[in-house]
Amino acid sequence: MLRRILGIIGRTLIVAAVLILAYEVYRALERGSYTVVTANEVWSRFSPDSLFVMPARHPKLWENFLEPLVRVPLWLLLLLPGLLLEYLHYVRHTRLRPPGS
Repeated sequence: MLRRILGIIGRTLIVAAVLILAYEVYRALERGSYTVVTANEVWSRFSPDSLFVMPARHPKLWENFLEPLVRVPLWLLLLLPGLLLEYLHYVRHTRLRPPGS
């Protein structure tokens, strides 16, 4: 059951990353210049208040971990955990299979 959940979440993150990257390429071709969609940009669109509250409540966590993380391209931020989960799904799936099946 856990294998299946890891696989579904991993594939969903990978598909989302590919769609966001395709959107960036489409936008670059349309405008003639490439701009990266960051997690910060998406966060500020969906919940702008929490984006300003977070640094005030947890300044050390924000400065050392979250701020650099939200400046990464969103497709990369989704792709890496997606690949990791898919790898874990694959490793668990192949280890639990009997030989020759």
